Amino acid sequence: MAAYASSPYAAAMTDPLQRDIAWLASRLAEVESDALSESLARLRATVGEPDPSRRPDLSGFADDEIGRLLPHLAVGFHLRNKAEQHHIVRVNL
Repeated sequence: MAAYASSPYAAAMTDPLQRDIAWLASRLAEVESDALSESLARLRATVGEPDPSRRPDLSGFADDEIGRLLPHLAVGFHLRNKAEQHHIVRVNL
């Protein structure tokens, strides 16, 4: 999840929001096993940059590996969403 800080979307975020997302991503990375970290790196390399014109080939991932990746990614998205909600409240007060 440390990829958030280097994401092309990071430039569009405000500093406090980017800081919060990077902090949450680093906390999530602290609980990743080595195997999960390797799977995440392989997934990022397989998917690459977002491109709606192509579908990445995920056939190299076993079902149990995908089963470990999905909950981790869901938690990451949930944390990012919460940071964005917090930021909305922060800027509108």
